[in-house]
Amino acid sequence: MTDHAYLKAEAQALQADQQATRPAEAAVVRIADVLARKVEWLWRARIPYGKLTVFDGDPGVGKSTLIIDLAARVTTGTPMTGETGRRPPASVIMLSAEDDIADTIRPRLEAAGADLDRVFIFEHVLDGGESRPPELPRDLPLVHAKIQELNAQLVTVDPLMAFLGADIRTGIDHHVRRALHPARDIAEQTRAALLVARHLNKGGDSGALYRGGGSIGIAGAARSVLTVGVNPNQPGQYVLAATKVNLAAKPSSLAYRLVEDEQREVPRILWEGPVDLDADALVVRPERETPERQEAAGFLRDELDKGPARWETLAKLARQQDIAEHTLRRAREAMKARGEVDKRQHGQPGEPGTFWEWFLPGH
Repeated sequence: MTDHAYLKAEAQALQADQQATRPAEAAVVRIADVLARKVEWLWRARIPYGKLTVFDGDPGVGKSTLIIDLAARVTTGTPMTGETGRRPPASVIMLSAEDDIADTIRPRLEAAGADLDRVFIFEHVLDGGESRPPELPRDLPLVHAKIQELNAQLVTVDPLMAFLGADIRTGIDHHVRRALHPARDIAEQTRAALLVARHLNKGGDSGALYRGGGSIGIAGAARSVLTVGVNPNQPGQYVLAATKVNLAAKPSSLAYRLVEDEQREVPRILWEGPVDLDADALVVRPERETPERQEAAGFLRDELDKGPARWETLAKLARQQDIAEHTLRRAREAMKARGEVDKRQHGQPGEPGTFWEWFLPGH
């Protein structure tokens, strides 16, 4: 090594030591220096640009087919369901761990009417001459580069858990936040919509927000969480519902069916319009109907058939017939999920005299 090269190496080593021992500094932003901007939407009130959106649902309810439908619309500029405005066609980048490209993804894209020249599958990474599956957050810089190269407006990850690195413990909040933070930064910097899919966990008593697989930190990192599931009131019909929307009022739930494309023998989405069903109703697992609960459900129907009533009144009357309030509550929630009972508020929140009452829809 020449004297010049030696001195240069020494200087670089000294600089590295100084940076390693330099105390951390706080980086702050003065709000007055930040230019305000409106939230932009790929799909109004459901999928924002530049943010993380989570897609939750059990296998078999059409999550992947829904993602294909969204991707096809982006590549052709076709309006999203319920919208009328077209947008310029754009590219889509897809990470898919469960579906074969040739016999599943491509035929479904064709059935959905996609522009195949604008769809790109992030299939593998060439690392040191070897091929391996993509891994997050490790390979996010490569995703970032491809978004910029292709000017992609939508990036989908299906399912998220299949791409998280082995060191990411998905049930621990700070682990998933550490993994998703750089992904959120990339979405913010590129203004692409980032959509990740999850399977539901095995819980049956939690609301939709807590049913997605992994830590609640995943939903916390997202600005929008959407849930898909079977409509308990309509056999063969599925529903897409908003579980959490931070940037707009919750949109209406939308019904759809999976119909077969006869030419390609693959499913495609047939949208059927708004439906009065929330996300929680989609994730309730049917409980075994006990004689006690059947009795409680019959009691509720009989009492509410007389007219709307406050819960306190119903619970008091039930106790007089030896029906426990917790049994009555379970019967009520099961009936509400089936659309058999509902509640409404009288008065304004926080005002004296405001109360809720339960009633039979249609009465």
